[in-house]
Amino acid sequence: MSPPTGEIKSIQPASRPPLEGKAVVLGVTGSIAAYKAADLASKLVQAGAGIDVVLTTAATEFVGATTFEALTHRPVTTGLWQAHSEMSIDHVALALRADCVLIAPATANTLAKLALGIADDPLTATVLATEAPVIVAPAMDADMFASPTTQRNVETLENDGVVIAGPTSGRLASGLIGKGRLIDNEVLVGLVRQAVGRHGDYAGRRVIVSAGGDPPAHRSCQVHLKSLVRQDGLCHRRSRPRPRCRRNTGERCRYARPCRDQGGKSLYSR
Repeated sequence: MSPPTGEIKSIQPASRPPLEGKAVVLGVTGSIAAYKAADLASKLVQAGAGIDVVLTTAATEFVGATTFEALTHRPVTTGLWQAHSEMSIDHVALALRADCVLIAPATANTLAKLALGIADDPLTATVLATEAPVIVAPAMDADMFASPTTQRNVETLENDGVVIAGPTSGRLASGLIGKGRLIDNEVLVGLVRQAVGRHGDYAGRRVIVSAGGDPPAHRSCQVHLKSLVRQDGLCHRRSRPRPRCRRNTGERCRYARPCRDQGGKSLYSR
């Protein structure tokens, strides 16, 4: 019987996207790094998440809502009283639906609002009302991030359970080198996956990862014997006393070589 022709389809089930069925609120604030949020939204969509983008008024000066609508296939929220927005009906709609809230980039102004509990825009209102994990990725000038006020706000947010991701050091938009760059998008996607999976099937479990069993005994023995043979073919243990050696029987040494040479002389004689 001839084998069937045509394309062979795999019977293995396709792997599920890591964030399939998860709702993520992506907040974008008025930083020059806001352009990176478009790529971040795309990566989250590729991971299977449903993305609701919230832009602050300052963020719209750097990026447009149309860009995120095209990437996420969902409407973008830019104001509390925006027409045709869920926020105009229920100002905590996104907060209740979210599995995770990610703000990237986050300016010093947004950090201050979050630390003080100010809710005067859709993004801060969502963070204040949500019970989902919140991840904040600051991006600003190095001196602004290093200021005591910003550091105090960061500490307050961390004490409230907010995850502060970054910033990293490098060249800034001002041309200076310092700590203020937005953390890489791949790292942010990983943090979202970690936050969403905090109550997953393996939560609270201890997992042992093994690289495989030990090699068979005869293999490890061969490696050991090979290391005992000198370049002249004799055993390294020739000069050592071998009280347990079978030199009187002429049997092979259990280490590497016969106990007697061709002339019958013991290799382990003292």
